Amino acid sequence: MGITRKTIKGSEYVYFAYYDNTSKSKQYKSCGPATNNESMIKAISLERDYLERRKDKLTKEITQIQEKINGLAKL
Repeated sequence: MGITRKTIKGSEYVYFAYYDNTSKSKQYKSCGPATNNESMIKAISLERDYLERRKDKLTKEITQIQEKINGLAKL
């Protein structure tokens, strides 16, 4: 996961790379030419959004695990 650059036909482009759980593969989202600041802003925004979604999912998983621990500790 992260921001990367790829050269295509001699021009550099910015991409946001992430792991897709559905396809179980690394995916790339094009953000535009590397020479354009808006491309980097888009890539950083995509990364932030991806991390926010992951944070929410991880927080829920941590809460569920803690509830299991608490339930077992009462036995």
